[in-house]
Amino acid sequence: NIKLSLYKNYQFNVSRAGYQTFSQTKKITRGEVLSFPLKSETERAKILFSIKDFFTAELIKNVSLDINGEMFSASTGSDSIIVPLGKLTIKASASGYEIKEQVVEVSVATKEVGFELVDKGTVVFASNRDNGKRNIYSCNYDGANQKSLFERTGDIEYYNVQVGPNQRKMVFLTNKDGAKDRYGNYSPYPYISALDGTGLQKMSSGYNISYLQWSPLGGFVYYNGYEQNNYENSRVYVYSVLDSKEIGFVSKPSSGIAFSQDESKIAYATYENNKYKINIADPNNTNIKTIFEQETGASGYANVVKFFSANEVVYSWNNYKDVVKYYRFNISSGEKSEVDNPILGQKEGILSPSKDKIAYVANRDGKRDIFVADKNGDNEVKISSIGTVSYGWVQWSLDGKRIFFNSAKEGETARYGISVDAKIARKIVDIFEGGYSCGSEGGCGGGGN
Repeated sequence: NIKLSLYKNYQFNVSRAGYQTFSQTKKITRGEVLSFPLKSETERAKILFSIKDFFTAELIKNVSLDINGEMFSASTGSDSIIVPLGKLTIKASASGYEIKEQVVEVSVATKEVGFELVDKGTVVFASNRDNGKRNIYSCNYDGANQKSLFERTGDIEYYNVQVGPNQRKMVFLTNKDGAKDRYGNYSPYPYISALDGTGLQKMSSGYNISYLQWSPLGGFVYYNGYEQNNYENSRVYVYSVLDSKEIGFVSKPSSGIAFSQDESKIAYATYENNKYKINIADPNNTNIKTIFEQETGASGYANVVKFFSANEVVYSWNNYKDVVKYYRFNISSGEKSEVDNPILGQKEGILSPSKDKIAYVANRDGKRDIFVADKNGDNEVKISSIGTVSYGWVQWSLDGKRIFFNSAKEGETARYGISVDAKIARKIVDIFEGGYSCGSEGGCGGGGN
């Protein structure tokens, strides 16, 4: 018999040779008989715990393991630990990674228990999984914790989502306003919100908006549309994220807008008075300067390719005879020089968080993959070998270690992630219900979600 004070919490640690130590916190009541179940040491086993990075397959060091409430440490990422037998609930955690919980059955025959931990971060995607209608969803980098971001009813859809370079905002299209064009089809409007769907704000009242695109640093969004609900007077609109409003537009564009990498300038092609022009301007389309104008009698069309810096832009001229010439224009000096064809895909290159690399999709020998190069296009490196990467949906992780993209092939339309260093592509989540889409849900060549 042991005398203890009533109604106090005591921590009991009971041990005996050949048995596992039993620990329990308990409040004592009058007349209570205490009993402590002790398990034989033979009911434990030494198990190898292997904890690897989801994208690189490298071992993760200094992992904490919560095994049925008992704490252990895996310092090397591949550690042998003596654990109880039976059903174990194990939580693995490490700095910079999402906590991973899994239930495993451990017996004397169990040799190894493996874990894959994934970096902390959010993937946003659109899917038609809700009765064939599109909505926007989010999940962890490994596809866990999937959830819809908007309440969708009837014919309302949310789609064409694009996450900003700083990964704090996303833009997308939705028909939730109910507007229709003259043919009775829904006319979507662009919206911007936080990645969790909060702070929803309409960006434009233009008609039949399409092709949402972020500027390199995330200060602006541009998109195509029409001034009126009649498919006439086409425009490219520019929206300032900082000012939360449309700040300018380009009328009668013949192509989209290119932003300089510091976002100080835009360049675009326009068709006015039966002539193509290449203009450069401030982002709100003021201080316009024409750097190219179609010669009278010349046949062909012009397009902006990309900026090489805030002071140099590349544009092309196609004479309708399969002859395309590329020109590099120095804005300060006004000098123009003919250059070789830029590598296919680099003009859509997404600037890395470190601002020294671009990631893009390119078609090599009929296969589309992810490539990374210096921001000026030099030192190109092939990152993926999947061969089915969709154009237009490339995104860096904030630390620049991962690149995310869509893949479309027969039987699968999915969001993938890949380690820039390890070059291992991992599927994160399926996008298109039914497995395959060459349209707005995954994009074989130019589509997307």
